[in-house]
This record gives sequence, C-alpha cells and structure tokens, in this order.
Amino acid sequence: MKYAICLLGIFAFCINAHAGKLRVIATFPDLQWAAEQIGKDEITVEALGQGNQDPHHVDAKPSFMLKLNKADIFIQNGMEQEIGWVPPLLEGARNAKILKGSPGFIDVSKGIPAKEVPVTLDRSLGDVHPGGNPHFLIDPGCMLVVFDNICEGFENNRPEKQEYFRNNLSVSKKALLARIVGEALVTALGTDEAQRFLMSGDLERSLNENTLPAPLGGWLLKARPLKGTKIICYHQSWKYFTDRFGLNIVGYLEPKPGIPPSPAHLLQVKNRIIGEKIPLIITDTYNSPKTGEKLEELTGARALWLPNLVRGAAHIKTYDELIENNLNEMLKALSK
Repeated sequence: MKYAICLLGIFAFCINAHAGKLRVIATFPDLQWAAEQIGKDEITVEALGQGNQDPHHVDAKPSFMLKLNKADIFIQNGMEQEIGWVPPLLEGARNAKILKGSPGFIDVSKGIPAKEVPVTLDRSLGDVHPGGNPHFLIDPGCMLVVFDNICEGFENNRPEKQEYFRNNLSVSKKALLARIVGEALVTALGTDEAQRFLMSGDLERSLNENTLPAPLGGWLLKARPLKGTKIICYHQSWKYFTDRFGLNIVGYLEPKPGIPPSPAHLLQVKNRIIGEKIPLIITDTYNSPKTGEKLEELTGARALWLPNLVRGAAHIKTYDELIENNLNEMLKALSK
C-alpha cells in the first residue's frame, strides 16, 4: 500500500510539474527555437509549420486546432506572413487566451524595422504585404527583437517568473550578439549598446571610420568577402539577410512575388546574369531548385539551394546553424 501511495505521489508530482509549464505553439521552427531560449524549463513548445515549407502556404491541418485549443501562448511571425492559414486555425481552436489582443498572443514583428513596405496595394504587383516584407527571421539582428517580444509575452503570462525570463533573455542576446559581431565588441560595448549599434547603423559607420572600441568579429567579419556581391534570388525572402551581410539582390526568378517564373522573364534574368557577371543564384529549400540549376548550366553562375528557416534542411537544427550554413555556402561558392 505504501508503495502504491508513493507511486501515486510521484505520478501526481509529474503531472503538476508539467501542468505548471506554459504550453506554447509557434508557427515556425525559428520561433520555437527562440521561445526555447527564453522559456527554457518553464515552457513546452512546438512549431506548426516545417522549415522546408513555404511559410505563406502551410496546410492548416485539423490537428493544429487541437494543439491551439490547449495552448497558453501562440507565437506568430506577423506582417501577414501567416495570413493565408493562421486566422481560420485560431478561430477554430476556440481558445480566447491566444486570440489577438490577449496576453497569450505574441506577434514577434513588433518593433521590426520593416523593409519593402508598398506605397500602394495592387494585386497586379503579386503577393505583396501591406506591412512590408515579412521574411525578417533570417536576419540575426531582427532575432534580437524577436527575443525581446517573446520575453515580454512570457512575462505577461507568468509575471512571477519575470526575473527568470529576463535572465534567459540577457544570456541569449549576449550569445547571439557575440555570434554576430564578435565577443570582444560585445564586451567593449555591453549587450544593450551592441544591439543599438547593430540595429541603428552606427556599427557600420564606426567600422568605416575605424572608430569601433574593439575589433569586429563574428558573422559580420566572416561575411566581409560577400559585401557588394550581386545575387539573384528566387523569392523576396533574403532581403533582410542580404542587407545585414552586405550582398546586393539585383533580381528575382519570380517576375512578381508569388508568381512562378515564366520563360520570357527567365530569358531576361539569364541575359542579365551573363551581362553583369552575377555569380550567385539563391533558391529557398521550400521552392524547387530546378530553375536555378538550369540557369547555372546556361550562365555559369553558382546556384545554391539554401534553407531560409530552421529545419529547412535536415542538418539545420538551430538558428546558429542556419546562419553559419548559409554564410559558409555562399563563401564557398564564390571561392570556386
């Protein structure tokens, strides 16, 4: 009898321990990863979409509604990236805790400096977003803002854990900033000032004026050989990455956002690649690599099939691996 009571006690403890965690559902693996950095042992989290799926067109499965029904927190990218599949899921989930405006709803685009905001809205221009280009997760600078938004959301749901979440935020931001600009510069500036330098443009200006308080390191130093390189992309999903690391997108395989490549448009792209000696063609792993590979055969430019999201390729398990992999592949392609 004592043994049975002991087992029941352990079982009850395990249930209560799990029940005490915030149940978090995110739209993409990058947001799952970010939530794990801030929430750690205080949350359980999973992503609905996969890293090799077009984030605009995830299949809204009925099982997603069941997961959302039980969630305490829902995290989305925002800027209407999920507009085609998330709203019916939230409505069908019947969970007031995670609806827009509730404490359990986190939109990580808050505070992101949006790029390519359309002046006018016209469907003839393709799949444009009123709030701007939503593919900001690929920029590690923007990921720092994502950390802030997730931490704020977790605090709103568990104010008694504020110190825990903020400590995780501090550790996570310092680690990511060290990967971006180098540990020496983060130490010299401090985490908050390093983030401000990075996001305001002061870092690039100070670098050009040779007034940085410590040498540049990290991914930004690694990417210096890429600076100014002209590239062609399949879709407008690399703008934040290329602006961060200094590459120059001069054209797209899509004639307009979301419109499949046409023979006439690809002929123009081919002639431009040859005429301007454009060395790289980038296609996301949720689009077919065949068009880029064909242009590689015709022009000699290197066609790369790269993940734009965590788990966009089998070997990309973390955000650090995503950025590192893409920089390495671009540098390797240019060296050949």
